[in-house]
Amino acid sequence: MSITNKLSTVVREQLPEFIRADYDTFVAFVEAYYEYLEQTNKATDFGRNLLNYFDVDDTLTDFEEYFRRKFLQSIPAETLANKAFLVKHIKDFWRAKGTEKAYRFLFRALYGEEIEIFYPKDNILRLSAGKWVERQSIRFLPDFYHLATGNGTTKVFRLFEVASPSNLEVYVNNVLQTSNCTTANGYTISPNDPIVTFNTAPANNSIIKLNYTASNIIEDISRTDGTQVVLSFTGETSGATAISENAEEIIVGLLNVNEIFISNISKEVSFIQGENVTGKYFYEGTNYLTLYFKSLSVLKEINIVSGGAGFKSGGDVVITTTPNTGLTMAIGTVNSTGSIHPNTINVNSDIISLYEGKTISISDYGFPATVIPTGENSATRIVDALSYASVTGLGPISNVVILSSTFEFSSLPTLNAVGPTVAFSSSNTGGGSATGNTSIVTLGILGKINVANGGSNYTVGDELNFQTPSGGSGWGAYARVSGLHSSNNGIKTIQFAPSRLLGRANVTASGVTIVGTGTSFDTELRIGDKIEISNQTRFINAISSATSANVNVQWTATTSNASIGIYDRTYIGGELYAQHLLPTITVTSATGNNSILISEAIYGDGESLLADAEFDPGQIRSILLTNPGSQYETIPTINLTGLGNGLANAVATLLSSQFTYEGKFITTDGLLSSDRRIQDRDYYQNYSYVIQSQTDFNKYSQVLKDLIHPSGTRMFAEYMIQKTVTPQRATSAKTGQVSRETTLTGTVNVANASIVVTGTGTLFNVANTNGTITIGCSVLVNNEIRTVNNIISNTSLTVTSPFTYTSNGNTIVTIVTVVEAIQTENLEYLQTENEETLLFN
Repeated sequence: MSITNKLSTVVREQLPEFIRADYDTFVAFVEAYYEYLEQTNKATDFGRNLLNYFDVDDTLTDFEEYFRRKFLQSIPAETLANKAFLVKHIKDFWRAKGTEKAYRFLFRALYGEEIEIFYPKDNILRLSAGKWVERQSIRFLPDFYHLATGNGTTKVFRLFEVASPSNLEVYVNNVLQTSNCTTANGYTISPNDPIVTFNTAPANNSIIKLNYTASNIIEDISRTDGTQVVLSFTGETSGATAISENAEEIIVGLLNVNEIFISNISKEVSFIQGENVTGKYFYEGTNYLTLYFKSLSVLKEINIVSGGAGFKSGGDVVITTTPNTGLTMAIGTVNSTGSIHPNTINVNSDIISLYEGKTISISDYGFPATVIPTGENSATRIVDALSYASVTGLGPISNVVILSSTFEFSSLPTLNAVGPTVAFSSSNTGGGSATGNTSIVTLGILGKINVANGGSNYTVGDELNFQTPSGGSGWGAYARVSGLHSSNNGIKTIQFAPSRLLGRANVTASGVTIVGTGTSFDTELRIGDKIEISNQTRFINAISSATSANVNVQWTATTSNASIGIYDRTYIGGELYAQHLLPTITVTSATGNNSILISEAIYGDGESLLADAEFDPGQIRSILLTNPGSQYETIPTINLTGLGNGLANAVATLLSSQFTYEGKFITTDGLLSSDRRIQDRDYYQNYSYVIQSQTDFNKYSQVLKDLIHPSGTRMFAEYMIQKTVTPQRATSAKTGQVSRETTLTGTVNVANASIVVTGTGTLFNVANTNGTITIGCSVLVNNEIRTVNNIISNTSLTVTSPFTYTSNGNTIVTIVTVVEAIQTENLEYLQTENEETLLFN
């Protein structure tokens, strides 16, 4: 560092005159000596600049080592980075210790290299971890508007988007204004900015309505460059809420409709068909416009409703009032989801003829050995010895199909759907066998309950009481309240459950004991029985007394005074009920009141079918909607009284404004046979990470462990090896185009309508450096070929046109078309370099 005000320049004046006059050589020597001391790194320089050398930017080279020892301890001395820069920013480095930023900084400083860090936990297969989505949308008419209030001064008002007189109507106090820049009540729409300017400011408190008859809202919401418009929707009637995601224009009937896909949807309520919906659009910080939309309300179909309970698809439908000549019908489909009643029952399959003639006193009656291997006799309970066959796919009738019809009926026939008949075979230990069948109707299982009035103030779990009328023999039905209306806790849904044992039960979370009150466990239960308490299903392991028993698995919740369900003692829904003697129902509840529940059907009965055959020429079979219309506020009445004999009757239903599409997985986190791996002890676990680098692992492993490696984690390294390829000389005289395909490292995800390719374990930058992938080359992802537009990082790039499908965990392949030499002595070409990895720990 240079010294100002040097002593060497004033030495001559400080010496006596006689010395300056007679001893010029001495004077020159003294001046030279002081000049020497004032040189950099000499005594005077040290003394006068000592404070300055505390600044790492101005210090001497000899002092740099002291700065390194004090502030850069453990960082190798051969770092490529500017050491002064490192000293000044080392505090930030230590604060970021253990983060990806610290690793990237260290590799840049030490080796001048950009690295990628990969976490094996991102590729672990996790049960039920796949992200499942169901796309939901709201359908709107294209027109929408927003409002403003005049103040007598303001002339300029904000618009939703840049508009024109051809797609924007302007009203003031419901009077349509004129797009004219000269008249007093005219206005001008800016061609470049989202504003409208009135020639005269609208009066104070006047209502300005800006109505868009056509708009770019579909494009505004669907942009993928990060500038898309986001609207927060609220249903004015339902109170439902949602956020816009993307949008598209569709055609419903004869209408062009805007379908906006939504997320963050309110769980308790849904949008109602035809309701007004508002959407907040924020601009310039906290400013926003409230947009008013009209949701779609169109006629969906005209149908006739029927039902019943406990039917199977394919069952017969017969005529009961007239000869069944030339007409064959069958049950088309049933609602077998189990939402109305259980869709599966277990029917006893033993045949009594196999055991006739057995002496009561013998030691083994010969029931199938799979039930009681040791044999059964007079000491065995009948319920313990029985075998069962499952009947599945049961439910209320959804539709009936006509298989053939060759007969004209003179009057409307009455139809009856035949309940399922269960066929089975049975055998005994003596080698005997027999077959048999039974109609499900004869079992008398209660299958359908109508909530005519949900009442109020009920609790999920409140129990239903069934009272069989005089002359009936039904018993064993049990059901409870399973769903409530959010507005008043009225009963919404009912769930059938197994029949109940005597008494009540108390269980404790994490325990296995049942403590009974008024129970008879010692006579009503046996080891292995399947029971149910408050929706928790267990098996009996031990019976201590009439009031104490143990189960096989700990209880997950504490329950007091609960009823006890028992499987396979009778059917879920009871038995021996009759369609003409259905039970009355009451609900036991501490707070609920005023509900009305009605038994409607037993399994295999209770249906009401209207014949849909051409029994009378000219009778209506179906009605075709040629134009569904729109904006119905109530369900329209279908008037057919002036047609035919005037007796036709039909009912209309409306299409909902909120639609739910079929769900799908959008990640492979929990999918078998995907790119995921089962967790192991070392690599595929939550606390491991991988450094992807072209630097030798032995060079930096100890440095990382000393400086930034987080305790409790495990480090791996992928050493990237590049092959060197020698130019090859061609040997023939022709050239031709050859497409070369190279599969890149890692996997990628792409989304519908997006131009972004997101990688996992990919090395796009590295591949770009060695020429494997370049801007302008083609890539293949999920059978879609796109052109690379920009390489952002090792794990991200963009293409020139969006993908049309969402797909995850794909390989990415580069396709390069080159002119390759064939048969020429003077042409050379290079083979594309390949990349390999070695894994170190």
